[in-house]
Amino acid sequence: MKILAHIFISYSHRNSEYAHRLADTLQGQGFDVWIDERLDYGSQWPHEIQRQLDSCDAFLLIMTPRSFASDWVQSELQRAKRKSKPIFPLLLEGDEPWLSVESTQYFDVRGGVFPDEKFYSAIKRVVVIGSRASTLSRLPKPVIRQESQFKIRPKVLFLVFAGFAAVMAAC
Repeated sequence: MKILAHIFISYSHRNSEYAHRLADTLQGQGFDVWIDERLDYGSQWPHEIQRQLDSCDAFLLIMTPRSFASDWVQSELQRAKRKSKPIFPLLLEGDEPWLSVESTQYFDVRGGVFPDEKFYSAIKRVVVIGSRASTLSRLPKPVIRQESQFKIRPKVLFLVFAGFAAVMAAC
């Protein structure tokens, strides 16, 4: 079963107010967003989180001291890196980004502000904008995505994203 392209948001539950407002803002921009409150009743949540992370087009990391201390957030980040997901760190609290994402351009959202237009443009380069964003329910729905005629090898995809990250870091 394939899932519509989406953004996965990783955060500490102590920052859930900001995470949910960000999810709503992203949906308002036309993105399909998955956040762990959207677990279906009766689902096995570790399996569902893994499935959603593995199928996402972008991984948003909300960095705070609480999310840094969260084993779940750290595990999600490591899996996203291993799966070569584009990572978009957002520094909500703290003095600097985490060592594990040091080489990735982060967006400063301290004080609870939302990212600027550059952030949304950067995400649009890697995420397919869903046509159902205005009617998106709070739970994910499986949708079959059309396959292209050629397949890109993971190694090539990783090199493209690494080049993109280097360009973003240089800016």
